[in-house]
Amino acid sequence: MTRYQILHITVICFIVVFVGGVVMMAGWSEVPERAEAAESQPAAASPAKAVPQGKPATIALESGEGSAVFGGGRSYQWDEILDKIVLMEATAERPRAVANLSPIAASASGGMPSGGEVKLAMPAASAVSAASSASEGGSSSPAPSGAAAPGGPAGSGTGSEENSSGDADGTASTPSNGSNTSTSGGTSFAYVTVTTASGLERYLRDDLSISGSSRAELFCAKNETESFQIIVTNKAYNSLPDVRVHFSGWQENIKSTKLKLSLYRAHYIKVDKPTGQSRIERLGKREQGKVGTYPDALIPFVDPYTGQPITSGYYRADRVSVPGRANQAYWVDVRVEPDVPAGTYTGSILVTSSNRPVAEIPVRLTVWDFTLPATRELTVWFSRIRNLDGIYGVRKYSQSYDVLMTRYTDMQYEHGVNPYFETMPDINSNTGAVTFTPSYVSAIRSFVDKYGPGMFLISSFYFENDYDKNGHNSKFARMLSDFHRFSSQHPDLGEFFVSIDEPYTQEEAVNIINISRILRQYAPRIKLRVNGAWFGPYYREAGISDWKNLEQEVEAAIDIRSIYSDYADTPDQIKRIKNRVNDGQPVVICTEPLLWCIDKNIVNYRVPAWRSYVLGATGIAAWQADLSNSTLDPWVNPLTHTFIDGRIVNGGGLHYYPGTPTKVGLSSPGGPVPTMRLKVFRDSVEDYAYFKLLEKLVGRSATVEMVSAVAPDFTTHKNPVEYLNGRKQIAYRILQLQDDANH
Repeated sequence: MTRYQILHITVICFIVVFVGGVVMMAGWSEVPERAEAAESQPAAASPAKAVPQGKPATIALESGEGSAVFGGGRSYQWDEILDKIVLMEATAERPRAVANLSPIAASASGGMPSGGEVKLAMPAASAVSAASSASEGGSSSPAPSGAAAPGGPAGSGTGSEENSSGDADGTASTPSNGSNTSTSGGTSFAYVTVTTASGLERYLRDDLSISGSSRAELFCAKNETESFQIIVTNKAYNSLPDVRVHFSGWQENIKSTKLKLSLYRAHYIKVDKPTGQSRIERLGKREQGKVGTYPDALIPFVDPYTGQPITSGYYRADRVSVPGRANQAYWVDVRVEPDVPAGTYTGSILVTSSNRPVAEIPVRLTVWDFTLPATRELTVWFSRIRNLDGIYGVRKYSQSYDVLMTRYTDMQYEHGVNPYFETMPDINSNTGAVTFTPSYVSAIRSFVDKYGPGMFLISSFYFENDYDKNGHNSKFARMLSDFHRFSSQHPDLGEFFVSIDEPYTQEEAVNIINISRILRQYAPRIKLRVNGAWFGPYYREAGISDWKNLEQEVEAAIDIRSIYSDYADTPDQIKRIKNRVNDGQPVVICTEPLLWCIDKNIVNYRVPAWRSYVLGATGIAAWQADLSNSTLDPWVNPLTHTFIDGRIVNGGGLHYYPGTPTKVGLSSPGGPVPTMRLKVFRDSVEDYAYFKLLEKLVGRSATVEMVSAVAPDFTTHKNPVEYLNGRKQIAYRILQLQDDANH
């Protein structure tokens, strides 16, 4: 052996030893931080298939039925698509492969981005166990969980500070019960599980004991929106970087405008001090709220005003990192238009990390053969939209302000809330005369054409200092008389009413009686709506000797009675409500501020519509809808209200977060970002429509029996599954009766 041969062998040995040491060190550095985590690690995925020689054709994606096409027009299933992406990376085609993993513009076009391409197709119904990076003629084994992913070290993310810190999205599922796990591309996802859950299940950020499913199955009527959640649970101690969610499009050939899927990421908010106890809780019937980090705001993947994916904003949906030992929840809305044919539709949602597949969630939607009516039978009053000028920094009644008002009104209507017409006509301050200009009439007509018959609030504070000693107010009477005449001329516009809140003192009680007298004499079409608890105990505590008679006189003066939900559950209270209903007087259930909160059971938002139907109530009211304090940043501070007695409210009266271009990347001037709680309430309004459909087929008493079995009162927290199963049983009964009638 020559000297050169010896030198050559020595160099080779040195290289082998050096490379081996580096590999061992890399392996050690990727071992989970705790031994118990390693013990629970699932088996690694199968090694990749051998990659054939030769450079593959570039990917061309086909619109329509959700298949992907590679050169030559051949159609591939999802596992083959993954192999092709791996092959492209192995042959220096990574940029093109990554480009074909761009997120779907699902919210705007039901899975079809602009240009009509389906970015990903996932017809398989199982978890993705993708091939690791392969070289010519072989494959490599996946690394342990926590290893650095392609494109950056473990824990790295892209985008804003929130993204890199891993602000999560909101629905959860359990690793042990049907979860999807995966390993891909040199990064092990063995500590990552992806599961589904209903919209009635809410998991805190650090709750890793999640129970869920590996697939999503939805049941929906026509003209309805149904939801579910996808929860990514990262049990590793390193963060899961650059998480993205992709929708395949529907396998069936249906236009995306008829069947639309929208994706959101849940923003987590930390509650350091629990919401105070409500009256029901003080009676020992419910637990108090608890501290923790809750999913609440739902940040859209796609700008609803432009239809384009959102790529900027401090808080955004796409490309976030899931922190170690944490959940990241995503909310999915599926909107079924009235003209969608009944039947079954399928698709898939793929979750990726650093452009490598983590898990695939099969989605199966059953559209029932009945349609929810376009006109809602449950009237929902939230407070008027306020403070947009202060929150968004725009001038009141400017063009930007009007755009914001429209966007907020649209969101209310889309979630079952009857929006107010915010503009008032010209009112003469000297006489009370009202002038309904042509521009006002045109504006109110356009509003009704868009949202249906509206609600038009007339403040009781107009001319409040002009009452005489006999309780008459000529200016107020003139104003109400003019509104009465206008309403008579345009009866299709909706309902005009005067609203008064909590008349608990004797002075306020007398005011109720006086306003009622004026309305019935000068403006019988204008209704008086009064909100609050039962007034008698307050009058008694105030020392009013004839408090019983005063309460009776006040109750008799009211046209629309709004009663707090926590004063509507005892036998005596239920009897009082039913007496009003039997007399033909509308009753509205007003939600208790201390129950509609971030840190209280989210089922609270589903119960009121069920109980309203049982009690015969035709409406629901909420004391507040958006921020009353324009200086509060609800993205970081959940405390929205403090009562006089010191009890706080987390998120109470806040059903949508202010979404600015800077915060969430919405197009200028921004718009509202919905909460999970608002979505659950929307579903309850649709539940009410189910009840009314069934009532027309079997009668009210039989329907009440089915509904009250699930919601016996406002205080019982049944398992969310019972609400979903109850809704399903009502739907099956409707279908059965329809089928019987057709035969």
